[in-house]
Amino acid sequence: MMAQYKAVTFSLKAKFPIQVIKSQALIDEEEEKKNGFDPNAINLKLSSLVRMVHGSFESKPKICDDFNEQNPECSKNSIEKKLKEFFVKDQRGEDPR
Repeated sequence: MMAQYKAVTFSLKAKFPIQVIKSQALIDEEEEKKNGFDPNAINLKLSSLVRMVHGSFESKPKICDDFNEQNPECSKNSIEKKLKEFFVKDQRGEDPR
């Protein structure tokens, strides 16, 4: 029965069979840096984004555009990611105003 499970050794010259793959978040940050955007700028401006979204009846794309106009150092891509990650806009039957 032990013959089925043989120990395998790798030579020091051969590469290890497992490779590290970059996550999509790291790839996106590198692309934003290439385009001239600071990927951490949105994290510094997150409180402003929360204030803009809270109590707003505007759509997410409209909020994204307005926030990008006020904070051009934040990329639209990073703003959209934060909106998807943190905020849910409800669709209500009647206007509560």
